[in-house]
Amino acid sequence: MLSNEPYNNKLFGFSGRIKRWDFAKKYIPVSVVFLLVSFAGDVWEEVEDVFVLSIFFVVYAGLFFASFGLAVRRLHDFDATGWFSLWSFVPLANIALVVFLFAQNSSPEDQPNRYGLPKNFVG
Repeated sequence: MLSNEPYNNKLFGFSGRIKRWDFAKKYIPVSVVFLLVSFAGDVWEEVEDVFVLSIFFVVYAGLFFASFGLAVRRLHDFDATGWFSLWSFVPLANIALVVFLFAQNSSPEDQPNRYGLPKNFVG
């Protein structure tokens, strides 16, 4: 069953597809911000202020949700189920998953799949 859902180019969300280049343009900055927040969290490690800790939690949750949603939509782009993104919780398998997401070509470039339409679909 084909989805009539349009190409999803947003940062958050789990439905639709995202091409490799759009994935890279979003995933790399999210990862960099995640690392910067991690370093900032190390600096603030001695702080036991609940407000500061809650801000870090909200930022981490947002970044996690964004990166997980991007992985799901990237998997959808080559007609794979988003459940494979759960490999991101397995050490070393998460690195292999990210490499795979960057390396894998989209399923038929000019055809819709069960997760939606490709970016430049004319039909």
